[in-house]
Amino acid sequence: MNQCTDVADVDSCMLEERLLRGLKLVSWEKVDVSFHNSKVRSAAHSVIQVKDPVMHSEGADVINHMIDHFVL
Repeated sequence: MNQCTDVADVDSCMLEERLLRGLKLVSWEKVDVSFHNSKVRSAAHSVIQVKDPVMHSEGADVINHMIDHFVL
């Protein structure tokens, strides 16, 4: 089922497809991250993204680690 129904959606879908194709070209390494002591451990993706600086502050260490080890 195609979710791209209007012009804006089509542009968005085209960009999404390009991004997905690009992501398939890079190698990935799985990294396990534990937030067992976090108040919001059920929202691990939001914590890692630090969507809210107060609620998700534990994720800042993950972001800093990624920055420190990012290789082009």
